[in-house]
Amino acid sequence: NNYQTRIGRGISVHLSHNHEMKVIIYWQCQHFKWHRYQLMHHLPDAYRTAKNRATRTQKRHKLVDADGRLLDLVEPD
Repeated sequence: NNYQTRIGRGISVHLSHNHEMKVIIYWQCQHFKWHRYQLMHHLPDAYRTAKNRATRTQKRHKLVDADGRLLDLVEPD
């Protein structure tokens, strides 16, 4: 059982009901180094958290899966 979800700017990700998706949120400091912020298990919530935090902190955030693949890059508004 697979399903498809849309995040961010029309990005689609295929997920499986059998597997829990781990999404790690990172933020980028003024020295361009990425720092881990939070692990989440629900992709739409992770995107919403990263988007809200990017706007609030004016820092770039990224969403990465458990294998280190980039899912989305979130720019501050």
